[in-house]
Amino acid sequence: MTVTLPYTDKMGRRFEIKGTPSQTVGEVLRANKLPTHASVVLDQGRPIHEDLVKIHPGIQLKINANYNFQKFLECEERRHRVAEPIYQRSFLEFTKEAVIKHTFEYDAKTFPEFYEETLEKTIRDEKLFEKGDRILIGLSSGADSIALTVALNRMQKRLPEVTLITATLAGIPDTTQEKDLILPKKVAADHRLAHQVITAQDIQRVLHTNQSFMTILSRLLSDNQHHWAIYIYQHAIRRNLEELCKQHRCNKIILATELEDIVSGILSSYTTGYPLLGLSKKKVGDLTYVYPLIHTFKKENLLYLFHTAPQYTGFSRSGEVHIQAPSSRSAYFMLFEQMNNLWPGIERHLYAGYRQLFPSSEKPFFQCTNCQGLFHQVDQEKPALCDACQIFDKYGFIS
Repeated sequence: MTVTLPYTDKMGRRFEIKGTPSQTVGEVLRANKLPTHASVVLDQGRPIHEDLVKIHPGIQLKINANYNFQKFLECEERRHRVAEPIYQRSFLEFTKEAVIKHTFEYDAKTFPEFYEETLEKTIRDEKLFEKGDRILIGLSSGADSIALTVALNRMQKRLPEVTLITATLAGIPDTTQEKDLILPKKVAADHRLAHQVITAQDIQRVLHTNQSFMTILSRLLSDNQHHWAIYIYQHAIRRNLEELCKQHRCNKIILATELEDIVSGILSSYTTGYPLLGLSKKKVGDLTYVYPLIHTFKKENLLYLFHTAPQYTGFSRSGEVHIQAPSSRSAYFMLFEQMNNLWPGIERHLYAGYRQLFPSSEKPFFQCTNCQGLFHQVDQEKPALCDACQIFDKYGFIS
């Protein structure tokens, strides 16, 4: 049984939404993407919270806000169709007269072209590559870094002439066993790219710890310190790639950080007050980190691989150690998911706004007395250790 729920906005316009008697008014509002906090629910003329009453004929609903939600939700859609679509991407256009949702469909032929065109445009617009660069790619057995490596190799003639070198860390959660190195080694060999494995001993030497990295990680996880574990995990990757850059005379490092990660970082920055050091690239000493996947969703990497290099899909990792993202980080991902569902393409506006609020500038860096890595400190106090090495020190892991 369906029940029609009439509602009136602040300008006196009347609309209707539908639900079932088993649903609360709040559930129906959220299902129709209507704001609950701007809604006043009357049950037999008495106000009540939308989640405390189920739909029935005596319910009245008023949107107590001077906004045209209906115009936003019932936007004009312009769909660019193909015969056999496998993927689509949308964005909203705001005009004085209407809200227009543009949706582009892609088939098995046009999707890889779209992926590579997005990547090429990002590299050119953001000036990520310059002729003569020597670039180190952090290559794991995951779809993100493999898709990026495959695409860059296929696009060589369309990009500035650079030298690409790949590196994989062993002795971290993604590569706890020798078999975990088979795939990245194969990808590098197939594309005739130099490849180096950073061993567990290398990691311990660079971090100047008295225990292996996996031992340290296991200790933190046993104490339920997942937020620290994921932080030192990322720190270990960065510091070891930085050291390898010195050996190969590289001036840039590529990390396959995709759109969701970048936007989550922006949301984290707004809620914590700690600005990011850059969106598409950041300079740390003599090195520059570049993020070519800033406009690419995570699932697009896997789809690209499936249609261009399926031989690299379907591999499983050992998975002996699992690091959970902190709850707050998961919340940022979920928040962006909801934002993008309501306003597809919002990341473009978030990027533009963030760059206006936090224009790129040279930030002061300090050098850690233990791992020798450079780190940015928000306050003026000059610490001796970077955040990761402070964790190592707290647990007695500094050699």
